[in-house]
Amino acid sequence: MSGWCGDGAVEQDVQWQGYGWGHVWRVQSPLRMDLRKYPTETEREQTMSKVTMIGTITCQDGKGDEMAEVLGAMVTAAQDEPGCEIYSYHRGEGNQFWFFALMSGPESMQSHGQSGAMKKAMESFMPLMAEPPQMSQATPIAAIGFDI
Repeated sequence: MSGWCGDGAVEQDVQWQGYGWGHVWRVQSPLRMDLRKYPTETEREQTMSKVTMIGTITCQDGKGDEMAEVLGAMVTAAQDEPGCEIYSYHRGEGNQFWFFALMSGPESMQSHGQSGAMKKAMESFMPLMAEPPQMSQATPIAAIGFDI
């Protein structure tokens, strides 16, 4: 599936992710608008090192409130991780939760979860899941509320 934005082509790779569609966008050529607000892929690679992780988590039936508590503990554990700028969980419909993290760079994403506090929180998290989490890593290109 392809589309156009300004004079640059945007290709969308669609991947089935459990209970819904996940979208992974790839820029084939530069996105240009009147003020050329959005960087090209090459400019992003040269100047932007921040990394995002976006995903969904499905917990077992009847475990939603317990999962919410564990996810709160994981946010607390992530507070002291170097390079962790945003780390959030969001409750969706039924047993589904959404995850968003913004890290200062690839190194902070790679070291994520290595602290003792995070490992302890993960021990409580894993048994509550109904299936493996569906996570995608991306590079932010435009945002309100945080610098990219």
